[in-house]
Amino acid sequence: MKRVLILFMLIWNIQNSFAKHIVGGAFSLQHISGNNYKLTLKVLRDCNGGGAEFDDPATVGVFDKVTHQLVETYKMRLVSEEVLNFAGSNCNNGIPNTCTSIGIYEQNITLAPGKFSSNVGYYFSYQRCCRNNIIVNIQYPGAAGIAIYMEIPAPRNLVNSTPYFNANPNTFLCVGSLTKYNLDFKDADGDQLKYSFVNPLNGTLDQNRTAIPNRSDADPVPSPYPDISWQGAHNTNQQIMGTPSLSINATTGEISVNPLQAGVYVAAIKVEEFRQGIKLGEVRLELQFNVMDCPQPVPLIVLKNTDGALIGNTITVNTPQTVCFDIEGTDITDSLFMVVKNISPDTNISAKPILTSVMTGFKKITNRVCWEASCDLPEGTTQTLLVELTDNGCPLSTRSVMIINLKTAPMPTINATDLLCMTLIDDKATQFYWGDSTGNQPFFQKYNIYRAVNDGPYSLLDSVMDKNLRNYSDPNTPQYATNNYKYFMRTVNQCSKEGPPSDTLGTFEQLKFIPDQQKLITATVYEKNKVLISWPKTYEKDFARYLIYKTEASQQDYQLIKTYTTITDTVFIDSDLDVQQYSYCYHVIMKDTCDNYGPNGLEACTILLKGSSKPYTHQINWTSYDYWESGTSNYEIMRQGNESPFVKSILATPDDTSFSDADLDVKSGIFAYSVIANQQGSPTYYTGSPRIVEGYAQSQSNTIELMQKPMVYIPNAFTPNGDGVNETWNIRDLYVKDYHLIVYNKWGQLIFKTDNKNDKWTGTSEDLEYQPTDVYIYKLVYTGYDESKTVLQGNVTILR
Repeated sequence: MKRVLILFMLIWNIQNSFAKHIVGGAFSLQHISGNNYKLTLKVLRDCNGGGAEFDDPATVGVFDKVTHQLVETYKMRLVSEEVLNFAGSNCNNGIPNTCTSIGIYEQNITLAPGKFSSNVGYYFSYQRCCRNNIIVNIQYPGAAGIAIYMEIPAPRNLVNSTPYFNANPNTFLCVGSLTKYNLDFKDADGDQLKYSFVNPLNGTLDQNRTAIPNRSDADPVPSPYPDISWQGAHNTNQQIMGTPSLSINATTGEISVNPLQAGVYVAAIKVEEFRQGIKLGEVRLELQFNVMDCPQPVPLIVLKNTDGALIGNTITVNTPQTVCFDIEGTDITDSLFMVVKNISPDTNISAKPILTSVMTGFKKITNRVCWEASCDLPEGTTQTLLVELTDNGCPLSTRSVMIINLKTAPMPTINATDLLCMTLIDDKATQFYWGDSTGNQPFFQKYNIYRAVNDGPYSLLDSVMDKNLRNYSDPNTPQYATNNYKYFMRTVNQCSKEGPPSDTLGTFEQLKFIPDQQKLITATVYEKNKVLISWPKTYEKDFARYLIYKTEASQQDYQLIKTYTTITDTVFIDSDLDVQQYSYCYHVIMKDTCDNYGPNGLEACTILLKGSSKPYTHQINWTSYDYWESGTSNYEIMRQGNESPFVKSILATPDDTSFSDADLDVKSGIFAYSVIANQQGSPTYYTGSPRIVEGYAQSQSNTIELMQKPMVYIPNAFTPNGDGVNETWNIRDLYVKDYHLIVYNKWGQLIFKTDNKNDKWTGTSEDLEYQPTDVYIYKLVYTGYDESKTVLQGNVTILR
């Protein structure tokens, strides 16, 4: 017996999997006249395989909403039946394993007030069992029934027609393909409709208690009708999971879904009708969806700029620029249908994107969109475009959707310019100058100039439209020495928005203003025939140029020799000068951008060094260097002999301008001299400038060379006898450059020779033999650094 029961259940399940099942449906009630109405029941069933056919008649119960008492039973006759077609028009064979038919029941009924006397209303119900056991989103689907349900208001109080769907349901879906459609619910009374997905009703019938067709004893069962039980993560808001999951627009009734997984799913839509904000009733539409893996590709939407490069779907436009881009739709096989909608919250703006709202094409569609972000747009305006691209695919048309966000960025304001300086003209007019604040700004419109007199308020004086203009003349400023005319500016962009204010500039300020007197850090001889001058960088904000003037010390006619326009250029080297003969004087004048000249700069002249030679001593003289405001600390005398190390002598007083040098190295013959003046104190603004030593400025003179004439002292005898006294014969030389000595005996034989001034004769021959006591003959040839040449001959005696 147990084996028989198991076999029966297995056969029942197999048959139920492929049998026909009721899969959905809905009621509608339309007023005809008086108390007469037309009741319509539309039932959907799976038409694959054998199994339950449409009931004929279908038993419909009408119940009181409050008491749940059965008021009336209608045996509705099936008036038509048709198979719904879900496949695209280019599909020859339809959709395999998918078949849904719709059966329509109609009956004219009378809702007599005597019988339908409730003041609350009624509900209609039709129940069947059972659902498909292959449904994946509810529990125990094969044992679950279905209840088709409708509520109406009390007919005695209100004449009303319920909503009805005008487009048959599309219950076939493809995995990964966005599907949108609208059942096009209508309401003859023009009532407001509200749509939502709700839990499907399980009803009161199951596999153990089913309605039996054509049996009068199958009485309708009142509510409450239990909901189905969801399977797994499915719920009211996730009846079919996807991106998006199954959803419906509460206002328009448009259904959207992009399923993630194949299978058979049930769902239910509730359509409520409202009149003047009061709910009248509702109609529920029960549905079953077949989701399959469809092989056709999904059409592709991409965005490209006008150069053909791919771009993202969020595009920012700087006011007042115009952006253009292409919406490109492609499908490798099918014709295409593109719809572009502006779904922005504020669609009343004047500057809307220019586009083609509907386009068709084959395999490829390009829709050019242009939008000018005009100045009158509120800051942060966003235009949102919805692009829907549908192909003519098989078995179903597939759709892609893209949201495009066009965002406006406000036109940037332009930074303020700097007011540089002002020219005062005849106590009645002013002219002021400014720098460039616009740079490469493409949004410049004008400069606004504001003026105030003394402590009065500022008011707009004028506007300058020329971006390249850098000055403004105000002819109406009488007595500017006693009336302070003050100015500032704002830069205005092309959206007429002002930037921040500039600094202010007034006539009182300009009266005080004059470029500072320039000081020289040093004027110093540089290399052999150059003079280097340096000065501290000016801090004038209106700097225009440095003007460098020069004259000889004995003259007073300064001449302009160089102009620098860079504020950091603070060193000038003057070349090709005769620094051995002349002292050169310099000063610097600063000029500002308003052509105001500062006073003549402080003068500085180079040190001119001269000198003379006497035997064993040199006398040098120099011009004083007294151009530093802090004074001269001392002079350094620099001497370098050609055969002796460098010598530096420091004078105790800065008043000395001459020096006598008797401490000469006799091995040298040429002596180079220069003088360095050291500044008193340590001004910090001199640090890092040329001729700075430990913070002190210096000025160096020209370099001169003085020479001594050559001299020698020759002994006439020596005693190389080993007693340690006068053992060698050596000639003392002073300031000698070249030297050649030869010694012979009285027979004319060469005994000794040398070219080294430091060599000494020890009384031996070339082969180191001791020479006897005798008289010997020498010849000495020497030259001086003054190019003189001397030849001396004489005798020297050896005494042993």
